[in-house]
Amino acid sequence: MKKIIMYTVHDGEKDAIKEWASNNNYDITYNDVILNKDTVILAQGYDGICIQQTQLIDDEFVYQKLHEYGFKHLSLRIAGYDIINMEYAKKYQLLISIVPAYSPNAVAEMALSHTMYLTRKMYHNIAKVNHHNFTWDGSLANEIRSMTIGVIGFGRIGRIYAQIMKAIGARVIVYDVIKPNDLEGCLFINNLDDLLKKADVISIHIPLTKDTKYLICEDTLKLMKPTAYLINTSRGAIVNTNDLVFALEHQLIAGAGLDTLECESDYFEKDFGNDTISDSNFNKLLAMNNVLITPHISFYTTTALKNMVDIGLDNIKTLLEDGECLNIVT
Repeated sequence: MKKIIMYTVHDGEKDAIKEWASNNNYDITYNDVILNKDTVILAQGYDGICIQQTQLIDDEFVYQKLHEYGFKHLSLRIAGYDIINMEYAKKYQLLISIVPAYSPNAVAEMALSHTMYLTRKMYHNIAKVNHHNFTWDGSLANEIRSMTIGVIGFGRIGRIYAQIMKAIGARVIVYDVIKPNDLEGCLFINNLDDLLKKADVISIHIPLTKDTKYLICEDTLKLMKPTAYLINTSRGAIVNTNDLVFALEHQLIAGAGLDTLECESDYFEKDFGNDTISDSNFNKLLAMNNVLITPHISFYTTTALKNMVDIGLDNIKTLLEDGECLNIVT
């Protein structure tokens, strides 16, 4: 019987893991730790390894050890692979696979949640009610159907978010590096700057690459309306946090909904209780009532978790048994 070890397994994944193991006759061991130089030894003796984490794996020692243990493949239960040092992966002949579409709806719905929270000024109303202030002061908001929603990236997630916004009645404009064949009633904008100038809400749905890192920065934030909101459920480093804080402090934009941050690997999935948060920009964002932060949980639905488990493990099985996998990125 083939053996697989899974890192950073959440409670919500365990039933799906047991079901997959039973259906496929594999022996699966799981833990709740991330893969790093201290934990890589746990993988020794296994035929496959499957991980899900936000922390970078940038220590060559990890790749060297996986190679020594006989691994030729590392399966990620996530859509992105920016946590991987691809040079080390290539050096140690380690194939990397991903789960390209575990549940686009899950992430699109979180972007919708952030959008509604901000545009209906829920942050203002919640703060008032918590202080027993039940007046209407400051609660006047615009309806989605009167807004222009800007979508950056028209892949699976961006497309579903756009469909939701259009169903509510919004005018949806889209920017992507390649013009989609089917815009589904949305208006394609050839230039990102034009989208930033026109949109009342801007939602990011692109991968993190060397070309998209800090795509949203001082120069681009200045193009946005002072009444506009920025939503990021994609990758933290697409937005320059320092520039975003400046824009919010100087009221260059109205607010932000963030499910991902540059500094998230130091904080997300951890309970700090009353401990001090050392990152000054993170502290500033946490203190702003017009900023909604969620700890990278856009994907965290029962449907998405099952798909992530099934596809992540299927990637291992097909490579072990058939010598091929459709979801390899290297």
